[in-house]
Amino acid sequence: MISMLTTDRVCYLCDLSSAVLQAWLREGGITPAHQGTKGRNSGHRFSTKQVLGLAVASGIRSALGCSAIKAGEIVREFEGVPDESLSAMLDFSPLEEMKVTNVAAVAAEVNRRLENVRKVLKV
Repeated sequence: MISMLTTDRVCYLCDLSSAVLQAWLREGGITPAHQGTKGRNSGHRFSTKQVLGLAVASGIRSALGCSAIKAGEIVREFEGVPDESLSAMLDFSPLEEMKVTNVAAVAAEVNRRLENVRKVLKV
């Protein structure tokens, strides 16, 4: 689909500190799509679905608070989005300039996902 995103890029895009992301990885059961190793340019890499889930969890954290466990549940919910659905909703060319190509489809999917997130958070 698209290339993986680094931890630094994820933190920037999701407005998360690296400490919060590391805590969520440790305590929330989030496993990066590609596990990093020690050394330059060999850190974790995250899939688009994971980044979308992390962005939602970050927004919820800002508004209501979000534990690492809940963040993990949210990320797993987004990991369950079929690739075809994700591709139909977003145009990835390139990732840094994601454009919504079908606003109605995105709104419907976001509403559906947010309902699932509400259930996870019991909001």
